[in-house]
Order: sequence, then C-alpha cells, then structure tokens
Amino acid sequence: MVNPGAFKGSRKLFLASQADLYTEAVAENRVADTVSDIQRRYFKHYPITLSHNEEPSEDWLA
Repeated sequence: MVNPGAFKGSRKLFLASQADLYTEAVAENRVADTVSDIQRRYFKHYPITLSHNEEPSEDWLA
C-alpha cells in the first residue's frame, strides 16, 4: 500500500503549489535557499502551535 502522506487540506495544497518552485531550484542549484523560503512561508501560514488536524481560518491565511 502506498503511504498517502501526512499532509491534508490546505497544507497539502500549499506544498503542492511549491513543487514547480522546488523543481526550478534543483535545476538552478539553489535548493537550500528555496527550501528555507518554502519552510518560512509554511510556518507563517501554519504556526507550530496549530495542531496538524486543525485548519487555519480564512482570515489567518489572508
């Protein structure tokens, strides 16, 4: 059975939206900076204090 992954909802959509950016970074040999930027934006949207099964409000994401 394939592992479906831990990310669901808007978290999964956010990470999927970063795939092209990451692919471009690999081609341009700037993965570390890009991953750092993706992580920074992820934690701005989904703070560490927010439970993994809790979606942030639309106001928070705006």
